[in-house]
Amino acid sequence: MKKNRLIVNVIYLFICLSIYLYVGLPIIHAQTTPTPTPANYDFLLHLLNTFINPGTMQQSSFDFTTSSATLFPSSILQQNLSSTINPLSSSFTYYPQCDGIFDNLPLPNGCTLCRAGCGPTTLAMILSSYVDKKFTPDVVVNLYKQNGYYAGCDGTKITDAMNIATQNGLKTTDLLVYDGRNNDNAIQDFKAYINSGWTIFTLARYCAAGCRHFFWITNVDSQNNVWAYDSFYGRKRLPPPFNENQYYPFPQYKFAFGVKK
Repeated sequence: MKKNRLIVNVIYLFICLSIYLYVGLPIIHAQTTPTPTPANYDFLLHLLNTFINPGTMQQSSFDFTTSSATLFPSSILQQNLSSTINPLSSSFTYYPQCDGIFDNLPLPNGCTLCRAGCGPTTLAMILSSYVDKKFTPDVVVNLYKQNGYYAGCDGTKITDAMNIATQNGLKTTDLLVYDGRNNDNAIQDFKAYINSGWTIFTLARYCAAGCRHFFWITNVDSQNNVWAYDSFYGRKRLPPPFNENQYYPFPQYKFAFGVKK
């Protein structure tokens, strides 16, 4: 009897891990708050507890979302904004999520574009540049609403942005996944994709506590400077693109996908 129960528990643990690896990744989203993202070992500890005490999974409040309380950390906002302008600046469409006409645009599930709208704003830049100028941030926010996708104080999901891009005729790569620490691997991948005609929609961390943020990478130069159309950090220095490397050791890349016409 004990042996059978052990086998059942092992199978249950394997299924939970499989669900996490297969389903958990796409629901990671951007936000504008320094709330920690659950680390992998936290989830494993939760599963271990479930393994030891069957039935606790249904009662747990553990999930992969986080609440939003503040905008970006003041320590980041007060950093020097005098980086070099990219000599290879491109002519894509740029929209700021703050300091523009869409600042107070309400998101379907709460908060405003300025507060938590880096995903829709970044996607609006891509669609306006590649498809049609009509895809302003308000139009893209409405696409999230029409599709039933979450867009609110907890941000938006990268897979939802990918779906909207493909629904409107753009090509995308598979979802690229990184550990958030070794940026060189991500940057070399981005450079290879860009050299093949892609640009990169990415989700990265901007502080040790989390601060997840979407932006659109349009170039990586020979010194591995990452140049991006950044709806928040890039809005103080125009014309774009903006050198993301100036905030070293951030951004730390977590998820991305390539996009092109």
